[in-house]
Formats: sequence, C-alpha cells, structure tokens
Amino acid sequence: MKDKPTISPNHAGPKLPADDRLVKGRSGMQHCCDRVFRVLLKIAYVSFSVYCRITRRPMRGVYVAVWANRHVLVIRNSYRSGYTLPGGGIKKNETPVDAAVRELREEVGVHCTPPELVPAGEIRADEQTVSDTDMAYIYDLWLADVPEIRVDNREVIWGGFVEPHAVQTLDMDHQLIRHIRRRWNEKNAGGK
Repeated sequence: MKDKPTISPNHAGPKLPADDRLVKGRSGMQHCCDRVFRVLLKIAYVSFSVYCRITRRPMRGVYVAVWANRHVLVIRNSYRSGYTLPGGGIKKNETPVDAAVRELREEVGVHCTPPELVPAGEIRADEQTVSDTDMAYIYDLWLADVPEIRVDNREVIWGGFVEPHAVQTLDMDHQLIRHIRRRWNEKNAGGK
C-alpha cells in the first residue's frame, strides 16, 4: 500500500473542497469570477484538444520541475484531473526555454531567466496525448530556497512542494514521475 505524499511544512496540502467553499482572502465576487474562468478554461482546453485531434496539429509544450529544499513543486490545474508540473504550450515564434520561463511566472509566480533552466529532455506522445506527434520539453530549476508560490485559483488551483518519492502516489503522468525520480536519484548520486 502506498503512503500518502509528504507535503513540505511551508505549503499546506491540497485542499480542494467539493462543495466549492470560498478561498481565503477572496471576496464572493472574486470567487464567482474564478468559477467562471475555470469553466471557460475547461471548455477551451477540451475544444483545443478536439481541434488538434481533427486537424492532426501536433501539440508542443514545456514542463518545469522546480526543486527546492529537497522537494519538487507540483500543481493542480482547474481544467485537468490530477497533478502535474508547472508548464504549458509553446506560443508561435517562442523558444521552448522562453515558454518555460513564461509559464513558470504565469502559473506559480516564480521568476527565473533562461540560463537558470537546465534542459532535461523531452516527453513524447503516450496514451494521454492527442496525437503521436505531441511532445513536451522538460527543464529543471534548482533553487537554494523554497520560493513563495502564487496560484491564480483559475488556471492553477493548487501548488505545493512534495518530497520526490511521494510523487509516485499522486495521480500524475507516469513520464513526469519517471523524470522526477531519475533527476532526484542523479542529484543524490552527485550529478546535477
């Protein structure tokens, strides 16, 4: 039987109420706007996925594994189930590393520069992708201190640092889990 993930003491665990209670520090109107945005994001995500499937347009994206204090940052998006790493699509005329910097800033409020991101490979299409040409670049960001994580409660509804061994107990893409475990083992073996 798998243990529950260990969440770092600086970041509360994922509390995602089914009854849609108000988020601390947000007014009722902000909460309603958040709900509308989440619904619209879900519709846009599904619509874009269908469009890509019909047109056979390959999806290109990025993921960033943010490492700090022996933990890795994971998030939950409002429009998909499960946990993931911060990341998203690559815009037209945008390099993968620039997309990674932008997505990290937009999704969790973490600022970095392209040279700080360590290229860590690619994820190719699998059963969770739209077509067999889908792929994503993976980057690692190694930080000395745990940064403040800011989620917008619209696209990203939770973010926190977990111990690397705990990701295998989360509902997360198996390729991302494999990356986290591999990089953690390399780091502990003296590599980076």
